[in-house]
Formats: sequence, structure tokens, C-alpha cells
Amino acid sequence: MQTADVAIVGAGLAGLSAATLLADQGLGVVVWEAADDVGGRVRTDEVDGFRLDRGFQVLLPSYPEVRRQIDLPALRPRPFLRGLVLRDGVRSVVLGDPIGGADALAGLIPGRALRAADLARLAALTARDRLRPPSTLVAGPERSTREDLRARGLSAHAIDGVLAPLLRGIFLEEDLATSARFFHLVWR
Repeated sequence: MQTADVAIVGAGLAGLSAATLLADQGLGVVVWEAADDVGGRVRTDEVDGFRLDRGFQVLLPSYPEVRRQIDLPALRPRPFLRGLVLRDGVRSVVLGDPIGGADALAGLIPGRALRAADLARLAALTARDRLRPPSTLVAGPERSTREDLRARGLSAHAIDGVLAPLLRGIFLEEDLATSARFFHLVWR
């Protein structure tokens, strides 16, 4: 029977970081993981020469704890285009942040990805979230992300056909039941 000062369940980033910190303090640590490898949702598998990410995760290198725990130069992080690619089986349209450059502009032509009214409402929502301090975003009404998007006048197509697939990957839930307060922080 194995004994330890601390048992950690889960070998994702949080569990592995906790184990490292505790072991550095001289404690005996055991980590239990149910999956076949470590990494949790932040993990990449290689299949037939292709790299497949297991989850939708973004590493924010500006967090102090990330800087302490991870050798960032070894990872060689790169910025990515803010936006999403919409595919309908026939064509692809990039719907991106216009601040990101010309690549983002094609999807902002009304009718390519969204109707003009939805583009205007999404632009207003984005401007509001960018310009307001985070403290006011989390002080908003408590409702689901879906309810909030509807209340802001976005159409069912904009919500279910464009935003929901992206947000399901971020929130890891199907119904967009995540708090709108959290959504606005993420959208910011």
C-alpha cells in the first residue's frame, strides 16, 4: 500500500502544478489519474502523424502562475487570429475581429455569415464589453448566455448557427447555460 502526505486526484494542469508545489515543499505526493495519460483537457494526441487537441483550451502566458510553472520559451507560444471560421459544407467564411486586419473583414459583409442586423448587434455587444471595466461586466443581470444573447436581439441563426458552436467549445456545455457574466468577460 502506497502512503503519502497528499493525494491528488487528476493529472491535469492544476493537479500536476499542485503536486509540483507540494513536492517542492518536501511533502510526499501521489497523483491518481483515471485516463491513460496526463494533461486533462489540455492534451494533444498524435494519430497517424496528425496532432489532435483534446479540448478547447487557451494558455494565457501573461498569468504570473503560468510564468512560474511553465517554460514559455520552450513552448514557443504564438498569437492567433481572433475569430472563427464558419463552414456550411460548401464554403468557409472567416468571421473575425476587424481590429485583427483584412483577413477578418470578409465575414463582416452582411449576408456572408450574418445578416446586417446581427452584425450590428454583435458589434455593439463587442464594443460594450471591450470598453467597460470587467467589474461592471460581472455586475450585470444573472441570466444564461443564451438568454442574454436573445435579450440583445441576436437572431436564432446568429446564436445557434454561429455563436453556439464556438461557445460550446469554450464553456464545455451544450445549452449556453453558462452565466452571461462569465460570457461577457470571455467575449471581452
